Amino acid sequence: MRWRHDSWVTRGGLGLAVLVLLGGGYLLLRPDSPEERLSEICGGMLPARDTLGMIFDADDLDIEDRLIGDSAGVPELSRRCKANNILVTIEPATGTGRPFGTRAFKPRHQAMPVPLGSGWTGFVVRDDDSDTAEVLLGCDGWPFLEAKGLLVTVRDGYGADMDPRHRADIARLVTDIARRAAEKTGCDTEPGSRIEGIAPLPPETFSRVSGATGTCKGMTSRPSARETPAGISPVEYCVLKDGLVLTAAYGPYPKIDPEADDPAGVSASSMWGTAACEGVLETAYYRAVPRDYTRNLAAGDGASEDDAEPPTEAELADLARFAEASAARHGCEAPVLPSGADA
Repeated sequence: MRWRHDSWVTRGGLGLAVLVLLGGGYLLLRPDSPEERLSEICGGMLPARDTLGMIFDADDLDIEDRLIGDSAGVPELSRRCKANNILVTIEPATGTGRPFGTRAFKPRHQAMPVPLGSGWTGFVVRDDDSDTAEVLLGCDGWPFLEAKGLLVTVRDGYGADMDPRHRADIARLVTDIARRAAEKTGCDTEPGSRIEGIAPLPPETFSRVSGATGTCKGMTSRPSARETPAGISPVEYCVLKDGLVLTAAYGPYPKIDPEADDPAGVSASSMWGTAACEGVLETAYYRAVPRDYTRNLAAGDGASEDDAEPPTEAELADLARFAEASAARHGCEAPVLPSGADA
């Protein structure tokens, strides 16, 4: 079935039953099963049975399916489909201009992305009462010059807290969809292996930074931190209590500092560096912002650049350690950092 450009298709849960007259009696033609209906959306790229297992009230399906042209020159992309509480987007990783405007992960330090692991570049995150998994795939030899890979998102809007088993389910679903999308679009890639489990979400409390083993390992400017495991994720955070919020962003994720036209620098409100990476990871951005400054802005307390003091030598050194460790994990070149930022 072909959807017209920029079209929405919505089908109610019960579908349409048809009565056919058969010589003296009627035959009730029942609608397709939920699994069959799911197999028809998102260009056939959904693993229908696994998707069905994650849908709340699957006997009453409300399905939406959207195709927006040939984004970035890639035929049959970008796609957005929804079945009850499960929302899936499949799009080129670059050149799209964010066609759906649904960046599932928002750059706020309250939500900490946990790497998928198992050889995948991606993460799971709890954000805005939704559980989200995203995966980024590089595509070698693609003839689509504007796009270097695929970005696949699965968002569960049911709202229940994400437990370890559910985290693994949503991670497996997003990676299975990514495999199917790569096959359908001729993306030559090296996918990871089957995900058996996901690391726990980081606690909301802070721990001694001297015991950090993940994204905050080696930090010294503050004694306490919140971190996630140090994996291969296109978004990473390290939050130092009463100190810096350090962020790394790769590939199609937003440039994390509006002032970062220069490859490295220090402003009244932040400091940043960059690194050159291969393929779909493109340019990496590393940023450090005083946590009090970001909290005041989020609370609407009228914080301005004048409220932030210049970074200390220890804070500059923490940015360097954070950026250098992240760049090395992702196979990027050594970061370009502000003057005085030496690990």
